[in-house]
Amino acid sequence: MLNIKEKFNLTKLVFEGNNISSNKPALVWNNTEITRKELLINIIKNADYLLKSGLKEGERIVLLLNDSPAIFEFFFGAISIGAIPILINPKTKLKDLSYILKDSMATLVVTEIQSLKKIEEIYNMSPNIDSRNKIIVQDRYVSNLDVLKNNKEYFYPRSSKAFFLEEDEIEMSFALRGKDAPAFWQYTSGTTGNPKAVIHSQISMISNTICFAEKTLKITSKDRIYSIPKMFFGYGLGNSLFFPIWTGAKVLIDDNWPNADGILRNFENFKPTIFFAIPKIYNVLLHEENLKAYESVRVFYSAGSNLNPTINKRWKQFTGKNITQGIGCTEIGHVYVSNIPGEENINSTGKPIYGFDIKLNSNGENNFGEICVKPSYLLLGYKDGNQQNKFSIDNWYKTGDNFKKENEDDYRFLARIDEMFKVNGRKVIPSIIENYVLHNYPIFEAVYVGVEDEDVSDIFTYLCLTLNKSIDEQSLIEKIQKDLNDNFESYLRPHKILIFKNFEYNSNGKILKQKIKEQLNQVIIE
Repeated sequence: MLNIKEKFNLTKLVFEGNNISSNKPALVWNNTEITRKELLINIIKNADYLLKSGLKEGERIVLLLNDSPAIFEFFFGAISIGAIPILINPKTKLKDLSYILKDSMATLVVTEIQSLKKIEEIYNMSPNIDSRNKIIVQDRYVSNLDVLKNNKEYFYPRSSKAFFLEEDEIEMSFALRGKDAPAFWQYTSGTTGNPKAVIHSQISMISNTICFAEKTLKITSKDRIYSIPKMFFGYGLGNSLFFPIWTGAKVLIDDNWPNADGILRNFENFKPTIFFAIPKIYNVLLHEENLKAYESVRVFYSAGSNLNPTINKRWKQFTGKNITQGIGCTEIGHVYVSNIPGEENINSTGKPIYGFDIKLNSNGENNFGEICVKPSYLLLGYKDGNQQNKFSIDNWYKTGDNFKKENEDDYRFLARIDEMFKVNGRKVIPSIIENYVLHNYPIFEAVYVGVEDEDVSDIFTYLCLTLNKSIDEQSLIEKIQKDLNDNFESYLRPHKILIFKNFEYNSNGKILKQKIKEQLNQVIIE
């Protein structure tokens, strides 16, 4: 698939391996366009700066960064010298951040400019950072100038004041490593315990980019990419960092957190041809009426969580185009099952993409079971062998997602294994009820969960809803309950329907169903 040397450097390969002109614009940030050549020069300057800061080959560097050119510079800069970058959400809670700093044994941190108190907290919880010079404050790329005005006094190094090489002094010796050598880590979102460190090899995201971005989505140097998921999220890291640099596409980088007004403004100004989002964003945009803003887009893509067919139908009515759906995971690096643009089956999650083998652990059930994935590259698994049983010795990864295989090679996501439950000994797939109410009522989101009552050894089921407009809630609940009684067997029907003002989400935009269950544990069943 890709002819590479026995040893190479990922940064050098990404920028030079596809023969894209160095003068081509790479990204747009804060109305500023940066060419590939300018970006690579800044990456090499940052690599030199990291070396001077004491970062050594194989050591970890944590990047607590908003989406901006700084991510490209520090992420690829670290890889250039053989260090291991770990990009995490700058809004990560202190408990999780403390765990990650200790677990990774990071020797350097790059953080956004913010209150001194927060940076002191980072310093105090970093056991392997023995000097304040090992925490770098990123203040070169800040679109909100008030943040700079309000944060002037620091005794930490600031990237805007760092020593950088002059262009004529640049002479980079890239660290060369094998294709299966670790290149970067990603931490899972930690919805079931502490976040887990996934180790990615030098070749993993190159392979993902070729298989998905080039062969599935047909992204080329003529495209303009806009991704709502941020780069600390594996989905967003591929979309905004690897895909555009490898293919030569131009990417819009926005350090603001998304809302409908900001998204529409970016559409109007940038006119993307490829749009990546999660289902929640498409649901939000369905309530906006600026159809012309979307005319430039040739591929609307959704991943991160399952896309309800009803949202896709409404989107087609709204824009004239389907949303192309797929699914991936942090452990693999990106998407491994996907629909094909222009050939979408909105009732299917998709087919295995080029370069990936798929099988179902069916446990005796025909065409139903946990989906397992085998890529063409070696999976390095979790740090220290944590939960390594999810990875087999012959390179299969057990995803924890239940799928149904339909005609040909179509796979349809059903539920996470840990989200399914049994009522009276019969298996309940929550999406059956969720999809029904989303299709038939003015519902924004639906979550169907089973909560175990240990006192009576029984499962109580709740259908939890958020609404997309103000209506008589009690009448709606009565209508839904009656229709469910008429259309579904008793074991599938919820014991209670509840209206929530909103749900909590993790950093990747997924509903925290465990939080809902915790809240429901406090509810007294009548």
